[in-house]
Amino acid sequence: MGGLFSKPEPAPTQKKEINVNEMMAQPWRNVTWTTEERNKLMSEIAAYHPRLNTVPQFRVLFVGPIQAGKSSFFNSVKSVFRGHVTSQAIAGTDLKSVTTQYKTYQVKNEKDGSTLPIIFCDTMGLEEKQGLDIDDVPIIIKGHIPENYQFNPAGAIQSTSPGYIKDPSFKDQIHCFVFIIEAPKIEILPDNMLEKLKTIRRNTNKLGLPQLVILTKVDEVCPSLGKNVSDVYRSKEVEKKAMGDIFSTPQPQSTQTKKTDVNEMMEQPWRDVTWKTVERKKLMCEIAAYHPRSNSVPQFRVLFMGPVGAGKSSFFNSVKSVIRGYVTTQAPVAGTCSSSRTVQYKTYQIKNEKDGKTLPIIFCDTMGLEEREGAGLHIDDVPNIIKGHVPDKYQLNPAGAMQPTSPGYIKDPSFKDEIHCFVFILEAPKIEILSDKMFGKLKTIIQRTNMFDIPQLVILTKVDEVCPSLEKNISNVYRSKVVETKMQFTAERLGIPLCNIVPVKNYCSELELKENVDILILLALRQILRLADSYLDNFLLDETAVALGDLSSEATQMKKTDANEMMEQPWRDVTWKTEERKKLMSEIEAYHPCLNSVPQFRVLFLGPVGAGKSSFFNSVKSVFQGYVTTQAIVGGISGTSMTMKYNTYQVKNKESGKTLPIIFCDTMGLEEKQGAGLDIDDVPNIIKGYVPDKYQFNPAGAMQSTSLGYIKDPSFKDQIHCFVFILEAPKIEILSDKMLEKLKTIIRRTNMFDLPQLVILTKVDEICPSLGKNISNVYRSKVVEAKMQLTAERLGIPLCNIVPVKNYSVELELKDDVDILILMAVRQMLRLAESYLDNYSSDTDSTVDYYSEY
Repeated sequence: MGGLFSKPEPAPTQKKEINVNEMMAQPWRNVTWTTEERNKLMSEIAAYHPRLNTVPQFRVLFVGPIQAGKSSFFNSVKSVFRGHVTSQAIAGTDLKSVTTQYKTYQVKNEKDGSTLPIIFCDTMGLEEKQGLDIDDVPIIIKGHIPENYQFNPAGAIQSTSPGYIKDPSFKDQIHCFVFIIEAPKIEILPDNMLEKLKTIRRNTNKLGLPQLVILTKVDEVCPSLGKNVSDVYRSKEVEKKAMGDIFSTPQPQSTQTKKTDVNEMMEQPWRDVTWKTVERKKLMCEIAAYHPRSNSVPQFRVLFMGPVGAGKSSFFNSVKSVIRGYVTTQAPVAGTCSSSRTVQYKTYQIKNEKDGKTLPIIFCDTMGLEEREGAGLHIDDVPNIIKGHVPDKYQLNPAGAMQPTSPGYIKDPSFKDEIHCFVFILEAPKIEILSDKMFGKLKTIIQRTNMFDIPQLVILTKVDEVCPSLEKNISNVYRSKVVETKMQFTAERLGIPLCNIVPVKNYCSELELKENVDILILLALRQILRLADSYLDNFLLDETAVALGDLSSEATQMKKTDANEMMEQPWRDVTWKTEERKKLMSEIEAYHPCLNSVPQFRVLFLGPVGAGKSSFFNSVKSVFQGYVTTQAIVGGISGTSMTMKYNTYQVKNKESGKTLPIIFCDTMGLEEKQGAGLDIDDVPNIIKGYVPDKYQFNPAGAMQSTSLGYIKDPSFKDQIHCFVFILEAPKIEILSDKMLEKLKTIIRRTNMFDLPQLVILTKVDEICPSLGKNISNVYRSKVVEAKMQLTAERLGIPLCNIVPVKNYSVELELKDDVDILILMAVRQMLRLAESYLDNYSSDTDSTVDYYSEY
């Protein structure tokens, strides 16, 4: 297929003789043209909601030449939802742009009065010499340009310009980029305009934004559509305009393929596949349930590599589409451009739309390979990526590989950050005509990958182009003689076993999923997981020895235990019923401190970076909100604390509207290094109530009595009444000596204040994977019991004050048993805090400080 923005070839003379109204027997995209479908689409659009709480509405930017129909498209959308033809955005037919300002529009649904979850952002039209300055586009995308900004064709907005937004929030940035192009003019776009569009596209690619092209005025290229636009996907002329095949330069075909009937089929398939809905569901369940057998590897990392345009990013988008249940894009796709659209090292994850769980795989996408030296991915970067030295979003440099001195270079990556499976993405139509230079690059990469013993898979894309009949029925892929020939040729040329070569058809022109295409994609994904899983077998024993080192005999014994082994009877009794959940919620809400001077208990959370302090608060809030939500900022695996300030949070019960009798106090995470993370000398300051809400922690030194905001005479209600350590169950055995010493120092200082202490062990489902399916077995799990006992021994905290939880992290819906575990932890905090207040008279004056200096 030719690229939409590729340079058009001169149209052949015979083009004039084509019947522009010619129709195919069957549409090339399936659409239901009924009133019910229209109503269904309107309801689906109105019900959409961004999954980020910080983004109330998607922002979509329209860009295109003047007269292309940007403003008209918005007016058309508004007309549909208003129920009658209307206009708001000014549309024109002049050769100058009617839109001269940056305008944003919203649309209300006339039926229910609700606003659509999308903000339409309209710009000045592009012109050959004047119009929108293309340097304004990245500035709009980043959210720096204010509403009603008057565009200046002579130059882009500057950071010093009036109205320039210096620190835009994510909700004010652009989330989708839409080109509006006229179908009748796509072949005759002037060189200047084509170059502008290409430049905009390149700049947008760098920001990782998904892009959509809307072709307007299709009834002008196929006049019969004026009477019946439902034939749009049967129109040959429209298909040519959309696919761009009239612009592409014909590729030479191998002699062997030309002599073969490309649609010739074998009587029996040479690989057996079940092409049924049941099989599709089975594959999806199997993939979702996969879990690396190493606790130190939460997800497999898979690296995709291949020539420009082979379909690396498209394969990821296709996988995401299958899992999400509709065709979607996230990774920018190259089309037929000769240069790579992926210019950064990008990692992607996918959530299962049904259960909210993240797939056990991280897709790692790179710059495409090119023949020329100094272009495309530098092959010396491949070992860097494999070893985990290259950070996410690293800007790849074709002129030279990343060096240990390069900014962002990861010096000591963990095994989970390395690559566990290597996937080559190659185009089936081009496999026999790959140049010697490209094959040389591929073989060099294979040789280097072999040095790391990493399994390799080849995915052959675009198999429907080498065997056109597969377009109608992809389930014949393993009966196709030409596909088998392509796969055997690939095996011989690259030296990769045929069993590690799989064909796929990516979603590229489709708007709806197809079951058999899904199955082929899911089979490829399962093979990736199986290869990665087998790779980990080489490291399970070595990894345990390296990670755990010389531990106690109890810890060593635990390694020999089946992580999923269960006791016959639980060692703590819990009622796992909806009624118990409601009872716990009522009990917590009804709690009240026994001192009148203390309206709410203050509970302090403390733990290493990434342990789940903020996530635990968010989980508590989710339970009382009735749905999964976030308020406290949660960190990933960066190793640096996301919480930089002293934050206090309260929670309301959504049903009753009452505030819980507890204030959750969150701090900066602890880090091993000196001068990083929370300074432990700040802990007594927090306990005594000297540190104000939103205080910015300084890892280099604790707050002083002369510091700005220091509270000189805090009341008893502002002091801490219970101390909670948040620790990760998978890491309790491998806490470094430095971190353990920090924790013990904090415990000793806390003991001086007679404060009760609780330990919450998070991520218990990672040490006992079967708990991911049924957390109610947590107190039957032998490995969880062993972790809790080890925690008690190492920290000197009674086992009765150690509780396990599973925070809400990937889920989209609440679960009763997860809620119960969280609520039990909150109730234990309240009980400990209440027992602490028993030490003081109910007539205590709130201004008295009961603590002595430590």
